[in-house]
Amino acid sequence: MNDNRIVEAVHSITRTLSSTLDHQEGLRRTLEAAMRGVDAAGGSIWQHDPENRLLVCRHVVGEKAAELLGFVMGDAEGIAGDVFQSRKARSDNDFVDNPQHARRVDEMLRYETCSLVTIPLCYPGGVAVGVMQLVNKRGGCFTPEDWTVLEIVADISAMSMHNADLARQASKTEALAYVAGFAHDIYNKLASFVTGLPTLRMLLEDMLAAAKTITPEEALGRLRADAFAFIGYMEKDADLVYRYARFIARLATDKPLDTRFEQADLVETAREQVEHLRRAAMENDVALRFVENPPVFCVHDRLLIGSAVYNLVNNALPEANGGTVQVNVREEDGSVVLEVRDTGCGIPADVLDRILHGNPVSTKPGGSGIGTMIVKKVAEVHRGKLEGESTEGRGATFRIRLPLQPSDSVDTGEERIAEGVP
Repeated sequence: MNDNRIVEAVHSITRTLSSTLDHQEGLRRTLEAAMRGVDAAGGSIWQHDPENRLLVCRHVVGEKAAELLGFVMGDAEGIAGDVFQSRKARSDNDFVDNPQHARRVDEMLRYETCSLVTIPLCYPGGVAVGVMQLVNKRGGCFTPEDWTVLEIVADISAMSMHNADLARQASKTEALAYVAGFAHDIYNKLASFVTGLPTLRMLLEDMLAAAKTITPEEALGRLRADAFAFIGYMEKDADLVYRYARFIARLATDKPLDTRFEQADLVETAREQVEHLRRAAMENDVALRFVENPPVFCVHDRLLIGSAVYNLVNNALPEANGGTVQVNVREEDGSVVLEVRDTGCGIPADVLDRILHGNPVSTKPGGSGIGTMIVKKVAEVHRGKLEGESTEGRGATFRIRLPLQPSDSVDTGEERIAEGVP
């Protein structure tokens, strides 16, 4: 078994899902990573429509993507339907005498299927929600090693689809939508566990098999590098999941926020969040600009500041529809300033005053104003302040102003977190 190829593919897929907050884009990139991992010419994800008992092609990568996208078939039709109903993966290489092959798809696409592997997509609890198919392996047929990669990819893809369903349900109110965004990040961070644990099991099984023909020291040497790499990923992501969960819980109950201050580049902290929102900016026809200033190192909690940046930019995007949102981090008069400026319709003076004094009200139907309330709370935790001005019809500007040097009164919270004290 080519462990290095599998490990490389798993790493690529994990990074892929963690690189975007848009689950549709994440699934497309994951499909591309899966194709590279098994050297397939094309791939597709078919999602189940339970009301009409259909399988709908939602994501396609390959030369026939435009023709196949949106194609529907019965949920018991063809090989895809068989895998969906049985929840058992299968590989097919003979299509001439295969009665289950949906030839009408090949005929419509003017395409010859030579090899095909189909994997079920199941939510937690085993509920089937679709199938993933990879077609025409270059240079031969799909192998058991390919199945290992694709089963891991299928688990991650189903997890992303499940997360998308949760996010849609939560989007009924602004507050729930905010929590759904953090839930999405938690799901992404759990990807290292979904991929890491089965891969570690596979590596251990290979080591035990190899130990029959080589010395234990040699077998352990083969295992050590990859095993410790996966354990390192899981340790890091476990800490992030823990902090996200506590952050959400404390926001919901209005308890003091846990903090973990560190000397870090505030420019980089802000840039990471801006990159997450590139897709949303495109959907709002907004030019999202990040001013590339020199690094600005100051003591801050990257999780909390990242949340504040995300909220400010995410709130500005729909207001600046067709315009510009600019993010700028700079030193100014002995302080660090994180500024978000938009060219939208502006904010009424009374609403702006309530935001700056911690009593926000949303101007969006059904909104709660929780995003700007969190921004102000994050600024205060850092012994900073939230500033802003607006001219109706010309846009708004918000600034988080932080001390360049840490205050003696800033509680890092590191000891409290390490001890596990609530």
